[in-house]
Amino acid sequence: MSKAPRGIEQLALDDVARARARRARRRPVSMIALNLASMIDVVFLLLMYFLLITQFARPESAFATRPPAEQTVSDPFTLPTPPVWIAVRSISREPNDFAIVVESPVLAGVSSPAELTDAARGARGSIYSDSQIFVIRPEGDTAWEHALAVFNAVRAAGYERVRFADSNDGGAPR
Repeated sequence: MSKAPRGIEQLALDDVARARARRARRRPVSMIALNLASMIDVVFLLLMYFLLITQFARPESAFATRPPAEQTVSDPFTLPTPPVWIAVRSISREPNDFAIVVESPVLAGVSSPAELTDAARGARGSIYSDSQIFVIRPEGDTAWEHALAVFNAVRAAGYERVRFADSNDGGAPR
């Protein structure tokens, strides 16, 4: 087998291939590399950030609460007990200068928070149940301290269902 003469085209292709090989040898091989030191710094900065902004509070389930007791009605024809309405009217801005009007014959005639506490405590269990509702209705420009004194007097008698009248109490006696 003899070698066939090489053509001009073949020589040009060989020159191109040699030139590419020389350029490939001269060019340094570069690899993509991650800088792990800066990545670790960022991770620790994020960790510190979240540790500093976290609020370590007790979850709501950790607070002691008393759920309302289930109310069982033994008689299906038992009517609900109406609330006891207490009207408070300031006479002056003095601490004990106000009038109390209780719209219940059991507590009628009380004139001070102390008398209201004693009368309501005496009626508790016999006339009023422990779940009796009391609604306090301050009239007109009654001082807040006077309405709060009546509220505290009923609470001191041992009743827990005490509230102030609101605009939705349209059927409230006057």
